[in-house]
Amino acid sequence: MPVFGLGTNAAAALLIAIRDNPERHKSESCFARLCGVAPIPASSGKVHRHRLNRGGVRKANAALRTAVIVRLRSSEKTRAYTERRTQQGLSKMEIIRLILNPQNRHFSMLSSHYVLFCF
Repeated sequence: MPVFGLGTNAAAALLIAIRDNPERHKSESCFARLCGVAPIPASSGKVHRHRLNRGGVRKANAALRTAVIVRLRSSEKTRAYTERRTQQGLSKMEIIRLILNPQNRHFSMLSSHYVLFCF
């Protein structure tokens, strides 16, 4: 099943990370931690915000980030979302973090389906 923005090398990196760490693929949040895209609080004083957890498998993180960058450059829907969020005052890194969350959910669902039926 082709996924927009995810090439064969990136898909292979995600599947290798999942296969090497089956105990860390129990839920969506576990998958986010495995790929290093789980949001963690980074608040200071009155500012409440999140940053991405830098733990996990770096190749899986790079695969997800590459897919996001491809979508930012190629998808009209993602570009419109980016423009709208920029006007709301978010930085590009915050927008990428926001795009990674639903994309992580989508890949988690696809990978669990693939792992169940192929391994």
